[in-house]
Amino acid sequence: MKAEYFKAICQMAVHGAQNLPDETAGTVPELYPEYEWLVENNIRVKKTEMIFRYGDKLYRTVKNNTKFDGKNIPGEDGGKYFREVIPETGRTENTEIGKTNENPISVTSEEISAGYTFKYGYFYEYDGIVYRCIGKNGKGVDGEEYDLTETPDNSKYFEVAW
Repeated sequence: MKAEYFKAICQMAVHGAQNLPDETAGTVPELYPEYEWLVENNIRVKKTEMIFRYGDKLYRTVKNNTKFDGKNIPGEDGGKYFREVIPETGRTENTEIGKTNENPISVTSEEISAGYTFKYGYFYEYDGIVYRCIGKNGKGVDGEEYDLTETPDNSKYFEVAW
């Protein structure tokens, strides 16, 4: 019975660790899955911000429906799929991704059709055009999330960013 109890406590700690801020996450790296394990088990994460280990660093996913297939390597993908957690400062690299039309989040129709979470006020590049998420009927709250399957060029949730 004690072993089952200990296992349950460990599982709770591992799941709860995904909600820790960066400065705290960096103090307990052993609570996060290793990139190699995620690849070996062909893991796909539905939401952004999942923390994992690669080498001696922690990373977060930056896209919905990120598949760990070994093709995109943390630190070598230019921040397109993963961003490094910097525990000393509590910030992450590439924090400006999506915040400006010069640095939009790149999305594909495949990612969107699988269900993609867009954020109000963020910029997204789709099919070579940059769009800004303006929320339902042009109204929203900064950072509000919308789970959509429609592409920005076909949605009332977006406007072309000039």
